[in-house]
Amino acid sequence: MKYRIISRIAKFLLMSLTGIIIFLLVYPIFSYIKTPVKRVDIQEETRNSKGIDWAFSHYKIKDSKDFTENSISDLVIIDDGKVFEKDNLSGIDHNKLILVSLFHQFIDQPYNVDTLNESTGLNWTGYMGSTFQDLGDLNEVPQSWINEYETITPEKWAFYGEGIVIRGPQNIMVLRKGIDYDKGIVVKYNEKSIPYYGTFELLNQDGRAEASFEIDLSEESRKNFEALGISESFPAVVNLNWNLYQGYYFAGNFFDYNPGKFFQNDWIVPFMQKKIIYDTFKGEECFWKFSIPFLSRIIDEPLKKRATDQVKFEFVTKGNIIYEVDSNNKQVPFFSKGVNIGAALPGKTFTEFPKDKALYLNWFAQISDLGYNTVRIYTLLPPEFYQALYEFNAANNEPLFLLQEIWPEEHPEEGNYLADNYNSIYKKEIEMDIRAIHGDIYIPERAFRAYGAYLYDVSPYILGYLVGRELEPDEVEATDKLNIGYLYKGDFIFSEQDATPTESWLAASCDYALQVEAELYDNSPLVGIVNWPTLDTIVHDSEWNSEGDKSLQYNDKISVDINHIAIHEEKVNGFFGAYHIYPNYPDFMNNDTQYDAYQDDEGRFRYGGYLEAFMKQHKKYPAIVAEYGVSTSSVTAHFSPDGLNHGGNSEKEQSQMIARMTDAIVREDYAGAVVFEWIDEWAKKTWSTENYMIPYERHVLWHNVLDPEQNYGLVAVEAKPTTFETLYESTEIDSAIEKVEVGQNASYLTIKLTFNEPANDVNDVNGANDVNDVNDVNIGINLYDETPEYIDEFVLKLSNSPKLLVNPGYNWVKGSYRSYTSIKSSYEEMIQMVNKSNLSKEGVYTEEKVVNLSELSIGDFDSPQNSIMVTDRQLLIRLPYGLIGMSDPSSNQILWDSNKFIPTGSDQINTVRTDVVKLRIVNNLEKAIQIEYPLNAWEIPDYQFRLKNNVIN
Repeated sequence: MKYRIISRIAKFLLMSLTGIIIFLLVYPIFSYIKTPVKRVDIQEETRNSKGIDWAFSHYKIKDSKDFTENSISDLVIIDDGKVFEKDNLSGIDHNKLILVSLFHQFIDQPYNVDTLNESTGLNWTGYMGSTFQDLGDLNEVPQSWINEYETITPEKWAFYGEGIVIRGPQNIMVLRKGIDYDKGIVVKYNEKSIPYYGTFELLNQDGRAEASFEIDLSEESRKNFEALGISESFPAVVNLNWNLYQGYYFAGNFFDYNPGKFFQNDWIVPFMQKKIIYDTFKGEECFWKFSIPFLSRIIDEPLKKRATDQVKFEFVTKGNIIYEVDSNNKQVPFFSKGVNIGAALPGKTFTEFPKDKALYLNWFAQISDLGYNTVRIYTLLPPEFYQALYEFNAANNEPLFLLQEIWPEEHPEEGNYLADNYNSIYKKEIEMDIRAIHGDIYIPERAFRAYGAYLYDVSPYILGYLVGRELEPDEVEATDKLNIGYLYKGDFIFSEQDATPTESWLAASCDYALQVEAELYDNSPLVGIVNWPTLDTIVHDSEWNSEGDKSLQYNDKISVDINHIAIHEEKVNGFFGAYHIYPNYPDFMNNDTQYDAYQDDEGRFRYGGYLEAFMKQHKKYPAIVAEYGVSTSSVTAHFSPDGLNHGGNSEKEQSQMIARMTDAIVREDYAGAVVFEWIDEWAKKTWSTENYMIPYERHVLWHNVLDPEQNYGLVAVEAKPTTFETLYESTEIDSAIEKVEVGQNASYLTIKLTFNEPANDVNDVNGANDVNDVNDVNIGINLYDETPEYIDEFVLKLSNSPKLLVNPGYNWVKGSYRSYTSIKSSYEEMIQMVNKSNLSKEGVYTEEKVVNLSELSIGDFDSPQNSIMVTDRQLLIRLPYGLIGMSDPSSNQILWDSNKFIPTGSDQINTVRTDVVKLRIVNNLEKAIQIEYPLNAWEIPDYQFRLKNNVIN
């Protein structure tokens, strides 16, 4: 009986054990089958972590191995930076992402670090760290780290025991447990402190961090951290909630632990999370207590819709007024007082945009301090611009609003704006730009356009989108002829029955912009077209020929009329026109007698007369003067009868003229005034200088101070001060000239003469006409000595009214580019025609106007127009490169061509390299001083910013 009971118990235990074993074998399969399939898109080569493999299997995730712009998924896991190296970021579009410890993979690749910072909105300190069980184990610590430590310190690696190594730019730090820190590095999450072992990255503090790393440092180590600009507490996991994508960045290798297949069962996970003893150095505890619960939470989170978390500013138009809708839904008149930002820095073309958030932030602060409320940009700029605008406006009660132009390509095929391919490209650009404004697109790298990850939603600050550009009359004419009868009927904007095909194209483009805004963001911003006086609807009698053929008059042969465009008022908040109106171009601005009667406080003001006449025909919508201003170039390229010349204005005059024009714009009921422009741009050109800057592609490397277009900025972008080289010192006591120094920068060749005796009245700079009676000093300037004879291309005469005379064979203004032997009395002035003569339909004759480039002004060098400055015993002469025939000072090229002609395009004149400028300095009492100055060349220009004098707000 006793043995029977024992036998039954044994059978029961055996059967129970068998059942448990069967259950343990069968349940995982049943459990796995019941687990719903999760969709995750991930490239095969990007999955390095074994813990992620385990999670794929545990959560029954489908791996499509396809991370492209066409993949739409619940979750994308990326733990290999190769995705960024391959510029495959288009796949982040509206996905949910987990980015795992990517920064340190690019520790020696600044470009990819910048890309990752931009794509995440994070800011990596440049430092990463790793824990080690034994610092003395050379199989555990990478030999390259040891070599790096011994190179930087330089000390021998003599560490042992548990520790942490921190690496950064040109720096490496070793922390020893029990000496430099106490317990170790932990992850702080939900008021828990979980030990962490492995690699980690030190990100800058971020308010979106949902978990953080902390190291209990000693006092000395804490000070060392502070000296490096890093903290003992830094983000471990950051929530990345953007319109472009949502997700998380894990700043450590949280998924390196490999649990094994046995732990796939659902019931084992909570058991492992409550386990008492963990494998210390393999990251087991952190994996079960933090990584898996956090990953599970992410998987279950729904993909959110596009949204903005900012205050929304709303604008509407009625009549010729733009209104801002305030918090009480009251419409308050809004006047856009702004400045245009062209962002081409020296050495860069218009499409090589600066990727410098700090630069933009500084500009915004200055613009706001001057009292402006709007910035206008011509095309999509890099993501850093919009991040800076977002951050600036978030930190300031008075935001800067944005006029975002959406730039269409130039030179459409056959001049046809309505060509299918041209329109297709422009529509794509419209959609990309709008999505970028909403922080909702990654644009792959592309030529001549901005690209990158646009994460920051600045749509609340959009005053309006500007569609189009200054359209060329020939292209308007071609479009209208090729598309006769074309009209556009859109859901938001349409063309009236009498609209031209070009006007209908503008209506269609504006309508498409509002379609994108409505469909993607349920939004209705203002939209406007860009135009200029060349295409106004006014008939200008000064633009005519005797046969009355307006088709020959470029500036008055065809029109684009905003009044022919209509809106569905119930769907559209507003529509407006943005116009580029300058006081000195086209010529009808000053030659048409109909504007003569206009007066302001300073007298006749033809610019105001044009503004008045223009608004009389602008009947339906608000008009913004989106470009106006004057240039501070050293010479004038076009005269205005009211003094608002194209160049040749002092900085004080620039300020006063802008104020006068602004007053007229306000007086004539425009809705805004946007000054051209914020900074001087060396990439620009004027008809009077363009064809003499050779090779043309290098003209961005130097500053042509003669060129009005390069000097419109409120901020001077100028070459850094000249460094002089002493080329002559007198050894004679009675010598009048004690020393001669020569130097150059990116704007000028400068000669400095030091005299033994002070000159008469030399301190009276403002009243000085006679330079200083220094014995009638003349300076011969020889650019290229091809013949045995010494031939001067220029002679600088410094007595009384100073002049720079030119060798008759080298008078480039007349089309001569090769000097010849000539007596000095035959040297001539450089006279350039800047205004053509004109005969109006009324019979009013306007004379041709010229500028004498040889006449040099005396005064302080703070004024761009001055070429000679006199101090107590010194005479400084700065010569603009363009004035003395240097076609490219950055490569030492000068104009040198035996053919005599006036160029009609760029790079037509032959040039030659010259490495030395020879100077012959002569006065009446001494023998000539002959010196040679070796010219410098450069590929990167040296420059600085300066707010121009008397800039007013």
